[in-house]
Amino acid sequence: MLILLPSILSLVLYYALMNFRRTIRITVAVFLQLLVLPAALIVISDYENIPFIPVITWFTLIAFTVACSVSISMAIFDNILSKKGETIAAFLVPFVSFPFIITMVIVPEMIAGQHFPPDFFGQRLFLTGWFLDLITDSSQFIAGEESITALVILHFGFFAEILIVMIIIFGFFKLITDCYKNL
Repeated sequence: MLILLPSILSLVLYYALMNFRRTIRITVAVFLQLLVLPAALIVISDYENIPFIPVITWFTLIAFTVACSVSISMAIFDNILSKKGETIAAFLVPFVSFPFIITMVIVPEMIAGQHFPPDFFGQRLFLTGWFLDLITDSSQFIAGEESITALVILHFGFFAEILIVMIIIFGFFKLITDCYKNL
């Protein structure tokens, strides 16, 4: 589920937004991300008695974040690939996010009432975690508390991280296609 879901959601989002202008695609993808996050966090925080519902919701939120990042990056670098190439990229590029997802998901078990370690975000996010640790003191968050602030910060850091990676990948695609056109 964790491997294929980002690719499937990315492909669905690509087909849903492919006929819109670039700015509309970026706006819709960001709006969807901001709309889905609170809904998913409510589900995650409300269903503590049924353990599989928060896990499935969190994995779906991660997959949706990757799909939105791919959609935004494809809109930024519009028309660098053919329609067939864009379809293939929308399905295959999310696989690049798999190491980032695994690093974020594999979390040492925290005992309820224990403070998070000072480098909590840095351990989970390669690119943005150090910055999040600088601007927030992650040790102020307590495991098992009702506040989901740490999860929101972690999610937005993950979104920024995957967006950076996708922009680099599609920027590389643009560089290759520009070089190919100049031959």
